[in-house]
Amino acid sequence: RVISRLPIDQRTVMVLHFYLDLPLTDAANVLDIPVGTAKSRLHRGLEALRAALAAEAPAPISRIRERSA
Repeated sequence: RVISRLPIDQRTVMVLHFYLDLPLTDAANVLDIPVGTAKSRLHRGLEALRAALAAEAPAPISRIRERSA
């Protein structure tokens, strides 16, 4: 799973927010960090997930055709 590759601080905020459905303010309180820090960790985690998923995605058909030509 891609999320398991994230740093623990980013992964923890994502789990609290998305899996446990906590608002970021509550997630920040649970972790005893400022809300801004929780937002930053969430943003960085999402960016890392997007990059990892994009790297694992299959190539578009147009690129496959270009390679075989």
